Amino acid sequence: MHILFISNAFPRPNEPGNSQPWQMAIHWIRKHYKVSVITNIRHYMTDRKLTKKPKLVKRIKEKKGMDIYEILTPAGRRRSIFRRIINYFSFGILAFFVGLRVKSVDIVYVRTPPPIINFFGWFLTRLKGNIPYVLEIADLHPESAVSLGLTKSKLLITLWEKWENFFQNKADLIVAIVPRIKKILIEKGIPSSKIIVTTNAYDPLTEKELCNIPKEIDELFNRLKEKFILIYTGTMALKENLETAIQAAKIIQEKGYKDIGFVYVGEGDKKKKLKEMCKRLSISNCIFCNPVPRTCIPDVLAKADVAFYCLYKEPFQGYTLPNKFFEYLGNGRAIIYAGTGIVAEILKTAKCGIVVPPENPEAFAQVVIYLYTHKDEARAMGLRGQEYVLTHFNRERILEKLNKRLLQLLQSKGWIEES
Repeated sequence: MHILFISNAFPRPNEPGNSQPWQMAIHWIRKHYKVSVITNIRHYMTDRKLTKKPKLVKRIKEKKGMDIYEILTPAGRRRSIFRRIINYFSFGILAFFVGLRVKSVDIVYVRTPPPIINFFGWFLTRLKGNIPYVLEIADLHPESAVSLGLTKSKLLITLWEKWENFFQNKADLIVAIVPRIKKILIEKGIPSSKIIVTTNAYDPLTEKELCNIPKEIDELFNRLKEKFILIYTGTMALKENLETAIQAAKIIQEKGYKDIGFVYVGEGDKKKKLKEMCKRLSISNCIFCNPVPRTCIPDVLAKADVAFYCLYKEPFQGYTLPNKFFEYLGNGRAIIYAGTGIVAEILKTAKCGIVVPPENPEAFAQVVIYLYTHKDEARAMGLRGQEYVLTHFNRERILEKLNKRLLQLLQSKGWIEES
């Protein structure tokens, strides 16, 4: 089988970011499939180019059976919505022409967002002989954009909905990242039979690879080793309400708890705003660090006591299951979660963290102080979370389920014979 895998983000192990796309490709290679990846040369978190001296399209032979085509796109997509749209369009157009040159493809697998990729991925399948079109949906649009207040135009929302619905109906298989996405798609009229849920997950064998923690990070934690550390890792995106944690840090500081510190490791649209907020409010117990390679995340988390994650009150935001959540669980960190939805349900079921109402810094601060004074309970929560994620969210089992559906899809289309 030859899979053409189009993903705007495809971080390798030595880069920060979501590990799921890379692990999917590795899983397929282990099955002796050929994988051709088309991705953006600019990292989705930092906007920096991943390769020195890039070309418009650069082909990299990453592993036996995997070719990666990195596409050079305009810089500055984190500076404005307009620049982001230009970046997405340029990636989509170039990905289409690169995809045309990739021969003997059996499946086109497209990860969204951005939404523009829907069209180019589907069009490629038509030009390659109506081969199967697989659409992965990690975020629902326009619902997500509306919930964040990014658009209020009824015309734009209507057109966007029609765009999404068209390609969702055209897809031969839809891969939903969380159960809530599947539920909403079914309500929109998409047959349940063509939707599979493939969540982010955790794999202890591939996540805990050797890593040298950046010197500045190592020195920071050495200075903080006597403190009770709360940590956030990953993208500081618009949908994350990290202001709640900042305000909670202010409350804790004013109460005189000098041995409690908050560490943010990552990059994103909100990072500058959050740093300015700390400066404006004279908050001294929050430290911001650059992102680290994904292989370093276990070592970084091991230096913290508790991890945290915050969302807004908007109920639509509660359907996500971010990769960082599984990293926190897999590395045995108790979690403070300010939000609702599936993350809250898992934390309560596994008894591996504490859920507080979103946008409530007072409640958040109370929980931080509670865990600070009950460190043994925090450690016990972390161990329960680790056991839970290894039992219920094992990446190899989840990806094997997806692989079986891909084989069934090819068999139903007559592209391969049933075994």
